[in-house]
Amino acid sequence: MNKKTFKTVIIGLVAIVVIGVGAFYTLSPKTYDTAKVVKSDIQEIISETGTIVSNKQKTYYADTDIVVKGLNLKVGHTVKIDSVLMTYMKVADIYEEELSLTSDFTGVVTECYIEEGEYIKQGSPLFVVADNNNLSASIELSSDNLENIEVGQKANITCGEKTYAGSVYDIKEVAVKTDGKPKINVDVQVSTDAEMIYLGSEVDVDIFAVAKDSVLVVPIEAVYSDADNDYVYCIENNVIVKKAVKTGISSDKYTEIKEGLSTNDTVITGAVNDSDRGTKAISK
Repeated sequence: MNKKTFKTVIIGLVAIVVIGVGAFYTLSPKTYDTAKVVKSDIQEIISETGTIVSNKQKTYYADTDIVVKGLNLKVGHTVKIDSVLMTYMKVADIYEEELSLTSDFTGVVTECYIEEGEYIKQGSPLFVVADNNNLSASIELSSDNLENIEVGQKANITCGEKTYAGSVYDIKEVAVKTDGKPKINVDVQVSTDAEMIYLGSEVDVDIFAVAKDSVLVVPIEAVYSDADNDYVYCIENNVIVKKAVKTGISSDKYTEIKEGLSTNDTVITGAVNDSDRGTKAISK
């Protein structure tokens, strides 16, 4: 065998090895993180960021034309029940003795519209006092979330590193306009002592909504959505297939599957996309 022939044989063998290795990796199934479709109890948890508000507040108004003589309050400060908020004189009785206006309850002054010495017309707002011992977290939810929300459902309100027990207190009946879809305001009352929560604080709210027993579920990371429907990627006969599904409620870990899957189907929970459809695959 001359050198030219030998070189040709070597090149041919290398090409065969390369093709063989490529075919091996092409035909070998790729491994994926997967989970089985199972029946389980599930409770939907709806999470949203909200703001602490008072369930009770009062705006005080001038009941006649008055002149403000003295103010005993500051915005952000607490006033006690029956404490004097301001002194004043009626314009009609300018030479009579000073009168006083007292607080109906203990709370925080959130607004003040007047100054000492100012002339105030009848019906004008004076200031606002909010009860800081009767608090709720105010959140906004879409109509999709509201389907499973009811007054009285338990909730957690987290402020900083501390979590407080709560419950759904009020569901407004008027939608609020937002940059996206209109939303409904929901108040979640703080049920426990909340010494470290202040009016206006930003908090995280988890509402424990509707619960269902023994329904089909998959890990939430297995479910994808587009403009048309929800879907999952399954491994069937060692091949990746895409399946449209109808979903129900979701917890923090699982999503209910109403249609599209059966018990013991294998869904992919790891990274996967449409380009992987039809390729060979096995579970890790």
